[in-house]
Amino acid sequence: MLKKARKRRWMISVGGLLGVLIIGAGIAASVGTLPWSVEGALPSQRQLREEGFAVWPQDTVEEGLEGCADAEGWRFDADETADRYARDELRYPEPHLRPVDRESSSVHYGITSDGVDLGSIVHLRKYDRCWFVVSVSA
Repeated sequence: MLKKARKRRWMISVGGLLGVLIIGAGIAASVGTLPWSVEGALPSQRQLREEGFAVWPQDTVEEGLEGCADAEGWRFDADETADRYARDELRYPEPHLRPVDRESSSVHYGITSDGVDLGSIVHLRKYDRCWFVVSVSA
């Protein structure tokens, strides 16, 4: 009888600990403490308020997910997405992009054209399976 009581207390303790861990993970995710480096992870509500979603080709989460669902092949490649942005949006003739800082879901590119450093840095981030331009600095 004493053995059954100990076993029951042990199982209740383990179950309680698991419950606390699961709830804690849920709270951490909801307040945005998960890192951007989680491959393809969407930004938290806090990150959206502070940093926004993206600037191109879509600038809201809803439009981005919808656009990604119907995406063309260039959206799945950071280099091609950055090149298309530099040509179509920045209107740089013959841009050459060089990765300055590359991670699995984030890339910063420096841009040159005709051998001239244009001083622009384009930052792309991967959400879901598509790449988005999240900022540009000059």
